[in-house]
Amino acid sequence: MADPDKASCRAGCAGRTQTSSLAGTLATCFLVRHAPLLLADEPIASLDPESAHSVLRLLRTLCRDEGLTVLCNLHQVEFARQYSDRILGLRHGKLICDKPTDQLSDDDVQRIYRPT
Repeated sequence: MADPDKASCRAGCAGRTQTSSLAGTLATCFLVRHAPLLLADEPIASLDPESAHSVLRLLRTLCRDEGLTVLCNLHQVEFARQYSDRILGLRHGKLICDKPTDQLSDDDVQRIYRPT
């Protein structure tokens, strides 16, 4: 039988590692190189909700305060709705939705995620 404390520790360690990795990437890209664009491929995929919010708040703050543009790939629609200005929806490699977040409808989301 698996030890729940060990599983919890592994999950927590993985989340801290991912958060530390993102912090390092941000420092390198933005502070050192002054890159105007950050591509974030599922930056919160392995994080607990509290850490996910922290990461997305940080990205949002950098966009607002420092002029950084972030293109962020998320599969968590509610996080995308909460933290983004614009939603791009891809399906089979084709852009099928491109609109301001406040105009994204449930029908748009269904069109992006519906099975073929």
